[in-house]
Amino acid sequence: MAILGREVSDLKMVIALLALALTLTLLELGAGTGQAQAAQNFCKQRYNACLARCQGRPRCVKRCREQYRSCTYRWPYLGDLI
Repeated sequence: MAILGREVSDLKMVIALLALALTLTLLELGAGTGQAQAAQNFCKQRYNACLARCQGRPRCVKRCREQYRSCTYRWPYLGDLI
């Protein structure tokens, strides 16, 4: 019987550690979402300022688009998927 009690105790510890890890992961994703949104807003403001300077010139608009793409994240952000 003592062995069974020890196994249950170990199982509870594993479950508690997994719950802690999941909680920390979700908190990190939540904090990262705000940072990603701030970066995206910065890139949009920069893009709009660049377009305003271009006044419709095609080469300049193309350069603004390339700068915008390099400013934003190239890969999907995991926080956006949740």
